[in-house]
Amino acid sequence: MTPSMTSGLQSSGMPLPDFSSVKLIFGSLDVNSGVDLIAFLRNDSAEHAKVVAARLNGLLDMVRGFLTASNDPKTAPLVGALKTVSITQSDIDVKLTGSVPPEVITQLLK
Repeated sequence: MTPSMTSGLQSSGMPLPDFSSVKLIFGSLDVNSGVDLIAFLRNDSAEHAKVVAARLNGLLDMVRGFLTASNDPKTAPLVGALKTVSITQSDIDVKLTGSVPPEVITQLLK
């Protein structure tokens, strides 16, 4: 990621992590049966990876809480999809995983 890309994210007012420490993003996306995602964000240090993972988990928790509290039946499939998302940190890598079954995708697209 370039500094110009991350400066736009940082100035948006959202509590996003500083992505300037991310040096490489790699992973896989499987759409054979639903959507399965595994992505790694490789950082320049373990400390930066820890901060990025903590901030991403904070955002994920905030979105889950907001959608759950809304009690809107239209967002129920999205709440279910977000329950499958996991963000962990190991050394310099932040790992994002998620799996959305086909029936949830169908509900989301209604």
